[in-house]
Amino acid sequence: MFCPLGFADEATEARLNPELEKALKLHCQLEFDAADHLIAKVIDAAPQDIVALCFRANIMDDEPSVPNWRTMVAVNAALDVNPDSLFALSMKASLLGRLGNKTDSDSLLTQLTATRPKESDWLDQLGKARACHLARNEKGALVAYTETLRLAPDSPVLASYLLHCRGVIYSCLYDYEKATADCTTAIARNPENVYTLGSRAAYRNAQQQYAEAIQDATKALHIKANYSFALSARATAYTAKKDYKQALADTNRLMKLLPNDLQALLNHAVILTLMHDYNGAKADARKLEQLDPIGNFGKQASQLLKSLEEK
Repeated sequence: MFCPLGFADEATEARLNPELEKALKLHCQLEFDAADHLIAKVIDAAPQDIVALCFRANIMDDEPSVPNWRTMVAVNAALDVNPDSLFALSMKASLLGRLGNKTDSDSLLTQLTATRPKESDWLDQLGKARACHLARNEKGALVAYTETLRLAPDSPVLASYLLHCRGVIYSCLYDYEKATADCTTAIARNPENVYTLGSRAAYRNAQQQYAEAIQDATKALHIKANYSFALSARATAYTAKKDYKQALADTNRLMKLLPNDLQALLNHAVILTLMHDYNGAKADARKLEQLDPIGNFGKQASQLLKSLEEK
């Protein structure tokens, strides 16, 4: 019933499996369960489909409720089919680091960034791009993502996803103009790409384009009402525009979704300070000191409390 992810014949260019294209579109809408269900059906019909196996692991990695060990099981399933898959190995390196095995993670990343991808293999190029990004070799990642876009199967949804990824690299290089341009092209290919709408909002904030940032974040939230990144980006834009009431409303929503998120709590304290609610700001700062007593957020909270001593 299902065909492999990329297929071609003499008369056509490589195309994307329609079921996996639907799954990737759902992934970009943050509908992780539905995306995983579709990809699982593809794998059931084609257990050796390395691209489907890799993308299933990628979906699990992006789903906050999935523990790292479960994602590692999915990565190992891909490596059982192709032990040399740069994509699966780059995911393994990332997971090893998050699971506390930094030595093995760093060693694997060093190996992967020195490995030449298989010629004309877009998934290998994508794995090389991920590995370079993890190793903070952003220029290498940029080259690899550009090559992936050239080689990838014909699919507006896949192109949108890859453009989003390259935009992230441009943002890491502080080239927000090019990051925004990639996001704009990505959204034209897939208008419901929630990830990219949220990212473009953040890049527009970085360029002080606050009205446009609010528009992008609002579009993302119309598609996925509880997308925390879009809420944060919109709150940042509202704060910059001195619309503290709207900024506070978005930050309150964010804190309900992520009650112990340190950045959200700090932002909440700052907004309350700007609104002259000093008692509320002090309460936030004290909570932040308790949650992060020796970290950077705790230090910022202490500085804020000190500035509010006479308020």
